[in-house]
Amino acid sequence: MKKIRLVGHSGCTLEVQQGDNGLVVVKTATDPAYGERLKKQHQKQKNFKPGVFLTPLIFDTHQDENGHFGFSMEYISGVTLAEHFGKIPISSIKSIAQKFLSLVPKTHSFDPNAKAVFSAKIKNLKTKLRVIGDKDIAYACGLLQKYEWKHCTSGECHGDMSLENIIWKNGDLYLIDFLDSFYDSWMMDLAKLLFDIESMWSYRNWNSVDTNLQTRLLILKKILVDTISDLKNGQHLVRSIYHMALLHLLRILPYTKDSRTKKYLLVEMNRLCDIIETI
Repeated sequence: MKKIRLVGHSGCTLEVQQGDNGLVVVKTATDPAYGERLKKQHQKQKNFKPGVFLTPLIFDTHQDENGHFGFSMEYISGVTLAEHFGKIPISSIKSIAQKFLSLVPKTHSFDPNAKAVFSAKIKNLKTKLRVIGDKDIAYACGLLQKYEWKHCTSGECHGDMSLENIIWKNGDLYLIDFLDSFYDSWMMDLAKLLFDIESMWSYRNWNSVDTNLQTRLLILKKILVDTISDLKNGQHLVRSIYHMALLHLLRILPYTKDSRTKKYLLVEMNRLCDIIETI
């Protein structure tokens, strides 16, 4: 079978190949330095415990003579949840929301180290963003710097939970493209998901998004936010999650190459700032 190159993470190549177990996806770091990150991502996926979410089975790992680390895994023939979401019945949105909410632990304690971790990350990011020299970016960084980060809980997470990193196949949801994170937490996962829903990141390259899809996404967001708000310390959790979402957006900006995406991100950044000011 001819190898098929897929669009994947910028630090890796993805190819579909015929293997002993049928079609497999081979993910390989493009340089040895990124290989250390890919090893962490591979371990995250390997350690993932299937529940309401599944993940492709990992078959083996490899490392070539140049030190490029990679691994092969099951190929899931489906569509992304981003593609599928506009087609699902509105009555089914609650059940999908419950799958995401299953990531929220029944009990939690707040992490006393979170403030130091986030403060260091924001300080580093602010240095990178200073090159752009935008006053609105400076304001957004200020919001993050003055936030106390007292209501954060650490734990296992996917690392990049967006609608385009979830495959829908026959009613099952498969998580793909696990990512190493400076802070592992279910809150970071839901922050990335809410950023995706609020800013429609998974649809940034679509020509248009119809009102049916927009309506479904708004319903999903409302269920997620309302349910978390009703938890003990729920309002604080929601505020922390939206601050994490803003931080995620700002982390994308230094790597933005084209003016169209940069303008789009700046608009969404200001909108997230407005939301944070009101919750």
